[in-house]
Amino acid sequence: MRAYLDSNVFVFACVSTEAIGKDCRTFLDMVVKGKIDAVTTLLAFDEIFYKLDRLKGFDAAVLFTENFLAMPNLTLCEVDSQVVAEAFDVVKQYKLAPRDAIHVATAVLRKADCLVSDDKEFSKAAGMRRVSVKGALTEAE
Repeated sequence: MRAYLDSNVFVFACVSTEAIGKDCRTFLDMVVKGKIDAVTTLLAFDEIFYKLDRLKGFDAAVLFTENFLAMPNLTLCEVDSQVVAEAFDVVKQYKLAPRDAIHVATAVLRKADCLVSDDKEFSKAAGMRRVSVKGALTEAE
């Protein structure tokens, strides 16, 4: 399984004490152990840090983001002109916000089998299959 990871997977792993947080931590552990081929965009750096700074404070955001950037078996993809061109097509075709379209475009260009996110907005993009974290765990096992 080649999975594209939305930033909410990382945020839930850090902040949630509910089932979704546990599922995200389990999924990320599988990535670290090399059981899942995972990719995301460097845009996630901004999204993760911003959200964690607001929810957990600056120091927690720095620590978690540092771990995100050094995470084994996670490919961090640049947002280049090819990604932006593809993202703009996604914006026009599916009426997604530009940030979400960048995630979809990166997933498509990196040939991900699915986009792992609990954000149902991604289900609009017919060109990439969205899978919930729980669903992705089931598929990976």
